[in-house]
Amino acid sequence: MNRGLEPFSASFHRLSFAVMFGVLSLFLAGMALPWLDLLAGGPGPLSALAYLAGQTVCHQLVDRSFCLAGVPLALCARCSGIVFGLWSGWLLAGVRRGPGTLFPASRFWVIAALVPLLADGLLNGSGLFHSPNWWRGLTGILAGAALGFGLLPAWNQMLVLLRLGPGKRAAYAE
Repeated sequence: MNRGLEPFSASFHRLSFAVMFGVLSLFLAGMALPWLDLLAGGPGPLSALAYLAGQTVCHQLVDRSFCLAGVPLALCARCSGIVFGLWSGWLLAGVRRGPGTLFPASRFWVIAALVPLLADGLLNGSGLFHSPNWWRGLTGILAGAALGFGLLPAWNQMLVLLRLGPGKRAAYAE
């Protein structure tokens, strides 16, 4: 790729990084809304909102979720791990590589980080193995962190391509 075409300032990349980090932080905090309702005395509108939003991406099985005083998170252990991993991977990529990085993460490491999650999911789905929630969460964190680390450069490349417009995109890809 021609990395000489950089149509954004460093401050734009910092702002873009911060906005996406904020979105991921809100999603991460949203998982714990049922626990906040627990502190307020029981299930309420926050729990209902969190479970409703969570059911669009997760099976939300109680026996596969982290629970506090019998109240499960809005996502299962694996999905919770993926969200936390995405959040931490995005943060790590921004701190280690800079919020404006265009250099993609190694595909090998991203794929390698997905293998434990896929193996665990397939073994559980087939009934050959029933992993504990801490293992589901750990494999989710590993996969999510690798994806988060790899998504920051992809996000920045997408912004550059959108900014360049159709006529200059081919020159950028060379």
